[in-house]
Amino acid sequence: VGGVINIVTKGYREGLEGDISVGASSNTGTSLAGNIRCGSEQHQFIFYLSRDEAEGYTPFRKSEIQPSSTDLDRGYEVNTFGAKYGWQISDNTRLSMQYQRTDADLDFAYPYLNAETYNAREEDIATVKLDHRVSDSAELYVKAYWHNWDTLYTRIRNELDASGDMTGNLLELNRGTYWGYEDYGLNAMAKFNFDQGVEYVVGFDNQNFSGEDDVWVIADQKESVNALYAQIRTLEGTIDNTRLAFGVRDNRPSNSESSKVWNFSGQYDFSPNYYARTNIGTSFRLPDAEQLFLNEYYDNDNDGVPDGGWFAIGNPDLEAEKSRNLNLAVGYQSSRLSAELVYFNRDITNYIDSYVPLEINGVVGESFANSDDEVNVEGWEFIAGFQFNARWSANFSHSITEAELNNSGSQLSDIPENETKLSIDYAAAALPLGVSLSFDQVGNFSSRGLERGDYLLVDLSAYYQFGDHDQHQLTARIENLTDEIYATSVGRGTLDADGSSYYYDNLGTDRTLHLRYSYRF
Repeated sequence: VGGVINIVTKGYREGLEGDISVGASSNTGTSLAGNIRCGSEQHQFIFYLSRDEAEGYTPFRKSEIQPSSTDLDRGYEVNTFGAKYGWQISDNTRLSMQYQRTDADLDFAYPYLNAETYNAREEDIATVKLDHRVSDSAELYVKAYWHNWDTLYTRIRNELDASGDMTGNLLELNRGTYWGYEDYGLNAMAKFNFDQGVEYVVGFDNQNFSGEDDVWVIADQKESVNALYAQIRTLEGTIDNTRLAFGVRDNRPSNSESSKVWNFSGQYDFSPNYYARTNIGTSFRLPDAEQLFLNEYYDNDNDGVPDGGWFAIGNPDLEAEKSRNLNLAVGYQSSRLSAELVYFNRDITNYIDSYVPLEINGVVGESFANSDDEVNVEGWEFIAGFQFNARWSANFSHSITEAELNNSGSQLSDIPENETKLSIDYAAAALPLGVSLSFDQVGNFSSRGLERGDYLLVDLSAYYQFGDHDQHQLTARIENLTDEIYATSVGRGTLDADGSSYYYDNLGTDRTLHLRYSYRF
């Protein structure tokens, strides 16, 4: 189930090239970014940095804000620096290295009992990659990585008296409380081609995790995972109009059950324009640290049992989710039009259900549990791209998703029943000018048992280039053009008057104007 995170920067090049940009937004935000690319045929360098800050916006409905919350804006300050180095050691060997550092102060607003809440975060990511062609029939790839994430959390509340009015005093719940993790590992892969029309891949993957959370009281946890994997795939022309691939992976975690997954994929081209493809396989998902070890509750008499207010407790007995997956698609592609209709189906066992009600000593809270009910995720997606002429183009997609517990038939939390996207792009013929208009219609979904969704987001952007080589560019973008009020998720808080719990919406960004100037050299 796990995906892939790519950090994309500008590609290597010989000579000297770069760009710098400055920007501002109506959320009292500013931004500055730049990068330089230089090098020779053998050595290439990239350096980049950025700074983004904003006072932010209030992500709550006015009716859900309690008087005890005096800091309502969710602002941020993010500084990033990175460098890449590529060394073409020989025609057959290349070494690549990258390092990125991010320092950020991120507000974490609450609509209740909030005087100040923020995360002060430091993140380091480093990778080293070696590509080596051993011979005409064998290639070797080795990559090592290190990812470190350290956060100091501060939360200060406004104190209330017995009647629910603010006393003027502050309660310091957290002051620089630590939470974070370290993740490092090595991936080694070999690829073989013996001129048999088939390519073979074998590899070893090692990952090591350690992390702790003093905010949610998750003790220091460590785990390592070793995995062997292999794949066999046909090369172009081996089987007429057909490409096939089959892969397996054996995962061996140190503190969890082992699992084996496999995947088969294939594509058949009926003609130069029409094709059909399929993907069949299995996957798994381990419970995360929050689901296993979360320990957030009020313990007024220090007996280790919740005795006041809402609580959330992890379940260390959770088992991994397992699933079977099927994707089928038919498509068409030409110079003017590309279209694909996709059917997908996924059956999940041991589904990890979040926000499961739990009562201890008369206090109602939440926990996590493996559902006895099998989950079925089934749906359709239609994707199309149109190039009407040299000036006008459009992209469209529509998806329908039924993600339901088989016995109850209820849709899983936070998964929209449908979503439709449309973007229209125009590039002027006589001027270096372009305009883009995008729509995103999100269907109904439930969050913590409450119905949400059914909203339309519209973004409008335009650019204008000038200079002898169009090296200057002005860009304007209006995010949420219609100022739609919509909820991205649901939180749970307490009322000032009597301390009882209530649900509130975390709202998406309101209408925001972004302006940016960039210079390319």
